Amino acid sequence: MPGVGDFAFSLFSNKASPHSTKVSFYSAQERYGDRDDGEAVLRRALGGGGGTLAEHHEEGANVAIIQISLPLPLEVDFVFSSFKDSEIPATADANRIIQAAADFHADDALEKVINERRDAFSAKFDGIFGLKDAKCERRNKGNACWDGRITEVGQRVAKAALSEVLGQMSFTYGSWYKGKDPYDDKGVEVGPTGLFASAGHRTGAPSLFEEGFSLMLLRLWDPSIARELLLSWLSKIQPDGWIPPTLSLGTSSHKRVTHRHEKLPQSNHLATPPTILLALESMLEQGAASQSFLRCVTPHLVSWLNHIRRGQKGSVKHSYAWQGRERVRCKGGAHSGKMTVTTNSSGLKDYPRSRGSDFSVDSHVDLMSWVAASLRVLAKLDHSA
Repeated sequence: MPGVGDFAFSLFSNKASPHSTKVSFYSAQERYGDRDDGEAVLRRALGGGGGTLAEHHEEGANVAIIQISLPLPLEVDFVFSSFKDSEIPATADANRIIQAAADFHADDALEKVINERRDAFSAKFDGIFGLKDAKCERRNKGNACWDGRITEVGQRVAKAALSEVLGQMSFTYGSWYKGKDPYDDKGVEVGPTGLFASAGHRTGAPSLFEEGFSLMLLRLWDPSIARELLLSWLSKIQPDGWIPPTLSLGTSSHKRVTHRHEKLPQSNHLATPPTILLALESMLEQGAASQSFLRCVTPHLVSWLNHIRRGQKGSVKHSYAWQGRERVRCKGGAHSGKMTVTTNSSGLKDYPRSRGSDFSVDSHVDLMSWVAASLRVLAKLDHSA
């Protein structure tokens, strides 16, 4: 295929030749920093259906859509290469690029790289977690533990779990919505802004609550990345000390959230368990947090915890209660159709709590425990910084 800037996208099949290749160029309009999502551009390109791309070129195009028709069965290599890292000149025509991809034998080269990366990943994993020599106790049915040792199956599961966390690390950019209260379904558009996070991207709503648990793992794998993720979340702190519990940025993420019938706006009346403080405490004990880093993050963490303590007060003096509890109707299962009470902000929305009619008299021991744990961590940070 033709080169774009300093890069070339090539396709080569050793079993089939393309029936047809079509390229169309469209302009994705900018809106508050968000570009039209890929689905909308495809709808325009395909004319609402039919599956056949019409060749088209818009003025000021910034998106290229390529449709390649191939007979089945087929085996295809897609090669995205940089002219700077290859011997293909930037002025090469399409035929020369495709031929260069064919001569490259991408399948062998990719297999070699994949094997090298897999071996390097396994070596690093074993060096950090040492599961091969770890002892375990078989408590129930399963094949992860046998004869006091973690089996190969158990080790593969552990690697898959780590890969799941690493694979979700993403940078998103766009606007988000702030609600005037916990029950505001519309909110006001804010932004755009960017966020580097490791938890919740696949749902379209990165979660600050889940981020803390991911950081507990990532701080062992790569402390520098863990620090970047933590700083990215702390950079979203608002003037009153509030940090949005979830940040769905951009139109594509918004659609995924609303498709699940979940609320998009975030309200500063709601808090979330400060799990990232537990991760920071572990980083401190690990020696992965320098004094300059601690001096940078501590003021933000103090401001955030103060906001939680102000906004989540309980009915009894010195107690705390999660705000924004709601009555909802159960969907599916034995209790389908029955009314229940959720506490989404606690991170344990289905945890049994009072179902009285007056939520203002509530006090929640789990939130008090979070506050106590957070004060303990801040005291350690103050002593270390």
